[in-house]
Amino acid sequence: MIERERCQVKSLMSRVEQQQEKREKRNTLGVYTPEHIHGEVIGKIASSFYYVNCDERVDDVADELNLHEDIFAVGVVNGARKAIGVIVRKELFDTLSKQYGRALYRDKNIGSMMMQTTMFHYRANVLSVTDELSTFLSTQAIRYYLLLNDSGEFAGIFSSKDLLIYLSSITQKDILLAKHLQLCIVREELEYREDRCHFFGAVKMAKGVGGDFYSIQQYAQGKWIVSICDVAGKGMPAALISVLLSGMSSVFNFSDGLREYLNRLNKYIYNTFNLESFLTGIFIDFDDTMGKIQIFDMGHSYCFLYRNGQLMQIKSRNDNMPIGIREDLDPKMNRYTLIQGDLLILLTDGIEEQKNPQGEIYGMNRVYRVIKKYGGNGLKRIKDELISDHELFRKNQPQRDDMTMIFLRYTGKPLHAR
Repeated sequence: MIERERCQVKSLMSRVEQQQEKREKRNTLGVYTPEHIHGEVIGKIASSFYYVNCDERVDDVADELNLHEDIFAVGVVNGARKAIGVIVRKELFDTLSKQYGRALYRDKNIGSMMMQTTMFHYRANVLSVTDELSTFLSTQAIRYYLLLNDSGEFAGIFSSKDLLIYLSSITQKDILLAKHLQLCIVREELEYREDRCHFFGAVKMAKGVGGDFYSIQQYAQGKWIVSICDVAGKGMPAALISVLLSGMSSVFNFSDGLREYLNRLNKYIYNTFNLESFLTGIFIDFDDTMGKIQIFDMGHSYCFLYRNGQLMQIKSRNDNMPIGIREDLDPKMNRYTLIQGDLLILLTDGIEEQKNPQGEIYGMNRVYRVIKKYGGNGLKRIKDELISDHELFRKNQPQRDDMTMIFLRYTGKPLHAR
């Protein structure tokens, strides 16, 4: 019994000594205190500030890292605390876990196991660092890089994962800002009520920003320009074109005619983007005093008329090219006359081409059913019902493309003093 107690005491003392030894080894790692920095600099994304002197024993460093499971990499410095390499936790323990690995490296210094890596000044611009590391960012392997202060001393570590996460956050911020700015130009909803007509426009972007564009603007007494466009592509590149469209339409003198506007717009798109971007669209010059409309359908086709309970597609007799396909354009026009109660509908293809979980497309037949059911209601109600039916159809499928619509109700009331 006494001998057993002696063994237990020895065992307890051994554990205490081991714990005491580990506590003494906790000073192996040093910690750099980062400066408070501003701007888009690489030092902002550092994820580790631990470092170790190159002369420390491998065994001691491994023991201390075992006490800090959240440390994935440490910098290796010389006696002047100049950064000379990096130790990656996983690779260190993979080496030591091999047969005889611990015994082989027990008495060696950690400098013998460090990896050389690229070093950056901690105030280097994030985007310039990204350009330099672009080749490695496309790989799945996580790489670690050292940061230096003004004296060339160790100032932290960042990884390719840290950089990708930061770039993703910047992108998200840029997209949110771009969405806000674009919605200041292409509003989610826009409504005009006049004595003889009622307009309602709406857009629902698929990716926050997109290439759909619509405009409703009065350029003279009783004279309106109505346009809806779909820029080829999605996201930021297409959004830039939609902003360009807004700028050009807002400054053009439409008294010179829609044909002149289309020719200038086409020439600019063609010469600027060299066929890398183009757009389809419907452009209408509307006279609300007479109900007269002049339509230029530039390869778009989504133009419909709801009259006396019937929905029909207004098909152009002229095959106009999309804008930006060829340098010279000769847009052909079609004329129609609206009568009291007519509803003119302009759409983009994002509505028709949406798929549901079964791979079926929404299609124009569903659009027809919604319009026929709600066509006699207010314009916002029609828009809301169409969007609701569309979302019910696609269920959990993401919205594939931007969706834009314009409704024009011609009331045809006698002219009043304005």
